Amino acid sequence: MARHRTNKRKERALDTMKAKGLGLCALGVGALVLPLFMGKSLVLAPLDHALRPLGWMVLLIGVVLLGIHRVAQAKTAQTDPLPAPTPRPAGRK
Repeated sequence: MARHRTNKRKERALDTMKAKGLGLCALGVGALVLPLFMGKSLVLAPLDHALRPLGWMVLLIGVVLLGIHRVAQAKTAQTDPLPAPTPRPAGRK
């Protein structure tokens, strides 16, 4: 029974990592796309130049988290095969 609880804990941790990775990717893409909608302004030009490296960095961190999630998920699936199905009684559905 403790093994089943550990698997749930690992799955929750992997889901959290996936959610954080997707969120960071969305934030990075948003930071890269936002200057396109701001227009040409002398006041907003420094903001444009500040958002570009930040957007790439956040996007890269999100992709790295998704990669770690993928590797950990494959490793977990490889080490913990699914249990054998239990046969059902003949009279029940």
